[in-house]
Amino acid sequence: MNSALNAKGIIMRAFEQFRLKSCVNFKPRGSEYHFISAQKNRGCSSHVGRSSKYGQPLSIGNYCDHIGIVEHEFLHALGIWHEQSRYDRDEYVTIVWKNIRCGHERNFVKVSPHYSTTLGFPYDYSSVLHYSETSFSKGKGPTIITKQPEYQKIIGQRLEMSPQDALMLNKLYGCSKCRLCGMSRCTKSLVGGWKRMKTVIGGPYSDFTNLGKTDGTGFFMHASTASGQEGDTARLESREMTPSRKCRVQCLQFYYYHSGNELDQLNIWIREYRDERDPIGTLRLMGQITG
Repeated sequence: MNSALNAKGIIMRAFEQFRLKSCVNFKPRGSEYHFISAQKNRGCSSHVGRSSKYGQPLSIGNYCDHIGIVEHEFLHALGIWHEQSRYDRDEYVTIVWKNIRCGHERNFVKVSPHYSTTLGFPYDYSSVLHYSETSFSKGKGPTIITKQPEYQKIIGQRLEMSPQDALMLNKLYGCSKCRLCGMSRCTKSLVGGWKRMKTVIGGPYSDFTNLGKTDGTGFFMHASTASGQEGDTARLESREMTPSRKCRVQCLQFYYYHSGNELDQLNIWIREYRDERDPIGTLRLMGQITG
């Protein structure tokens, strides 16, 4: 596969995640003075925040074409620093300076509160902007040790931006609402219905990002059928989405964990509208997941 073509596809997927999880939307450059110029240079890198006119370079080089890495670099361009660079990081991690490769110590320097802000958010070990335990290591041990040992293998994940990464981005850009929480819920007899959870007895024990490595760090939506009766339902409805690209295609992506009865059903419906003169739309069953 052409590596440049693959990287472009990954970048477009990352843009879709930004659009779905925040009010930030990327578009091709027109005549703007300020724009991000994604390039295939050496390594994966970006300035933090807007730093120049006429094409601010952002590098997606060899081995950088993974959605979490692309999100990482574009979050930098949007103005967010590394998590371990927070001025309060010493309360949460220990930097092992003797294990850092010579010449790379500057990557572990804290950023002064005069130049950065936490926006009031707690330290996020699962942030896609956090270094891993062996980043820039000489090979003689970790460069970062978490003060809560259960997070040692969590730091450095590059699956996707964490829920808090998205919340921080929304707050930084003044988004009117949190897109992660923009779900409406409706219940018919099913006790409790859909709830926002960190962990559930019997599973799942964490959100998808942490893949069960530690408990209670992220959030997911959960509905229990344990006390339900045949015919009970609980509906979870997303906000309306309007494709912004010429192809007019909207991808649907979600992760699920099914631990209920084999007769339980998770139905995926999509309501499509022809135009603004069609207030009702057409409801179509796209898929059905059973136990």
